[in-house]
Amino acid sequence: MKKFTSLGVAIFAALMMVGITSQANAVTLGVYDKGLLVPITTHGAPGIDTAVGILCSQDTTVYWTFFDKQSNPIVDSDFPCTKNDLYHFSLNNEAPNTEGVEGYLVFTANGGIKAADKTAILNPNDNKSISGNAFLIDTNSDDAIFLPVVPLCITDYAAGTDLSAMTNTSVVSLHYGFTRGDNCNIDVRYWLDPQYGACTNVILWTTQCLNQYWQWGGVNPVPGNCYFDTDPNNPTPWILKCHLNVYDDEEHRTSVSIPLQCEVTNFFPSNITGWPNYIDGFIRIPSTDLMPNAGDGAFGFSYVTSTTFKAAQSLLASESCGQVNCGAHRAAGGSTPKPCGCGQ
Repeated sequence: MKKFTSLGVAIFAALMMVGITSQANAVTLGVYDKGLLVPITTHGAPGIDTAVGILCSQDTTVYWTFFDKQSNPIVDSDFPCTKNDLYHFSLNNEAPNTEGVEGYLVFTANGGIKAADKTAILNPNDNKSISGNAFLIDTNSDDAIFLPVVPLCITDYAAGTDLSAMTNTSVVSLHYGFTRGDNCNIDVRYWLDPQYGACTNVILWTTQCLNQYWQWGGVNPVPGNCYFDTDPNNPTPWILKCHLNVYDDEEHRTSVSIPLQCEVTNFFPSNITGWPNYIDGFIRIPSTDLMPNAGDGAFGFSYVTSTTFKAAQSLLASESCGQVNCGAHRAAGGSTPKPCGCGQ
């Protein structure tokens, strides 16, 4: 039987604590609202599936759409959900013949469950709400990866959205997601220790197809830390790369160029060209790299796996938007907007 070193156990325990405590940022999870976003999916291979548990607070019809990574709608449908119901959603069961397609899911509560009340046009005034939890299931390795599920409020949708025919412009913002600002940064964790067979997968979700926006639709220049590079395998589409700071657990810093793609960006830090010999730390991403416009939305997290510990841990990204001035807020009697991280 292999003995774990105290250092190894401490590292893994620390990772679990980071995953638990990192919810104390601007992102809000676990609330009921109009809809919810599952930012990444996988399914199709034997034993591989994305499972979502949907909680319904009132009788409603829940519409869902499965998008690919470029926000092309692949398949959609709906199901009735009664008050206090728990609906078990399996992407394998609900979207057959889509094996190998990765993307994301959007669920929306809309209208009643009776035929006369059922309409696919987004209703901003019906007060229907859902919440949910999601996992990437891998029965082959007896593992399940926790997926953060982001609530969607009514203003996150384009007005008049037909929920039975959603497009890449149907979700326009992410109220519960990252905060956008010139001084706001997103820190995404990684752990790559070869001693424990550690691997990290970084997931970023944005309302804009970043590569396409800056190349074709952007009215502003590409951010100063970003540039376009040609794809060595296909010189026609260019790849947006952003030069980002990477820190290890000893405060060493270097910077590497990381590609930002469409609505779903998914990469392994260890595969990035020029990645340093850093084992444990974080990648810092300016929020404006992910959200070009004031109304855009973004979210992200990472998950680590280890061949030694045989378990996956999800780590939520942390946000920083400059120094928190709680004193000024309290001195004003709470009349000013409360800064992030300040109590009442």
